[in-house]
Amino acid sequence: REQSDYAVRPLTARLQELFGAYELLDEALVGALGTAFLKPIFAMARLDPQAVPLLEALRERGIKTAIVSNTPWGSPADAWRAELARHGLLDKVDAAVFCMDVGWRKPHRAPFDRALSLLDVAPADALFVGDDHRWDIIGAQNAGLRPVLLESVVPKPRHDHLTIPSLAGIIALLTEASL
Repeated sequence: REQSDYAVRPLTARLQELFGAYELLDEALVGALGTAFLKPIFAMARLDPQAVPLLEALRERGIKTAIVSNTPWGSPADAWRAELARHGLLDKVDAAVFCMDVGWRKPHRAPFDRALSLLDVAPADALFVGDDHRWDIIGAQNAGLRPVLLESVVPKPRHDHLTIPSLAGIIALLTEASL
């Protein structure tokens, strides 16, 4: 289970807890177990075809971008950065912050605060686009950002925040807001 205060429990600690009774469990084996854990997750990843063009368009407008993400079971941030690079996303953003980088999972404000710090952007000057109300919308609100709910996967109930049907809606949203 995740911690109720959103503190990260690292994957290596979880694996040690599960398999620690085995004397042959060393750092190399824990690393191999972590890689095995992530392999099917990474195999399922599909890049939204709008992602790279959107990030390029935002960069052309001089808008700074960051990816802020939780990782399953506190898996290592380096593995997720490699996954972003594999999909051509890492070099398209100005920063990537994972829960393991700060020790707290969204909706805690720490991952958002770290991204804002890396971008040198005030919360009031930032939008956060996410697809999960509990982690992304509430988390962005906790950190003082304006949240935008991406409804492309499954329509979500409307709340008191902006919504867009797809990533392409971000440009329209920015144009409407004259940002």
